[in-house]
Amino acid sequence: MKRFILMGALALLCVAAAACSLPRTPPGAQEGLPACAQVVAAVLESQAFEEMTALSENQIHEALSVNDGLLADGAMSVDASMEACVAVLCAVDARSAGTAFAALSGYRDALPASGKGVGREVILERRDLYSVLIVCGDARAARAALAGVGWPSAP
Repeated sequence: MKRFILMGALALLCVAAAACSLPRTPPGAQEGLPACAQVVAAVLESQAFEEMTALSENQIHEALSVNDGLLADGAMSVDASMEACVAVLCAVDARSAGTAFAALSGYRDALPASGKGVGREVILERRDLYSVLIVCGDARAARAALAGVGWPSAP
């Protein structure tokens, strides 16, 4: 009898774990747009970056000087020299989206001069609750990667 109860509890635990791992759109996010990490991964794959480091949620908040409750989803990778960056943020609401975009704009402005110089192109855009900052060597390939994962084109 104990074995059946244990197996039943284990089955419920597996179902709950599977449900938690399903991809989901963050609350208030535009339906159909991919998760931020998926967008960052696609852009990273499109570029010839040396070595990029993915930042944790806390590191993103610290790097951009944003509060914990501002983002529903976010992903950011940078290189050691800070000359390359791929960041995608999804805010919890329209007001927070403006703040998130301003934070990415400020981050872009604070990049080392070499990061904005020859051979580096900058993409900074906002779509609904999403904002993206890409500092890369090939903006055309980055835009193709964005389109490939469903990022809406400029209005």
